[in-house]
Amino acid sequence: MGNELAITKIEVREFESEVRDCAPEPTNDGMIYSPGSIRKGSRIVLRIYTDEGITGEYLGGQSVEYAGFPKFVKPLIGKNALQRELIYNDARVALRQ
Repeated sequence: MGNELAITKIEVREFESEVRDCAPEPTNDGMIYSPGSIRKGSRIVLRIYTDEGITGEYLGGQSVEYAGFPKFVKPLIGKNALQRELIYNDARVALRQ
């Protein structure tokens, strides 16, 4: 494996999940043990594929946070996936944050 991992594809997927025996905690966004209950919700996973066959994944965030992806995803194709700070700064500029 070389020193560079060129990004070949970026994918964002939303899926439904459920957690058994858990209920929403009434005072915050956490969960509490509650036998017999089911907490359903949607989750988001971000996958980054490289030319070396290595895939990185991140699970989390809200769908609104991914709304700006089309603004900066295309220019990331071909960049070195290990240059996280450069990618982060490019994303901040593209999203004007």
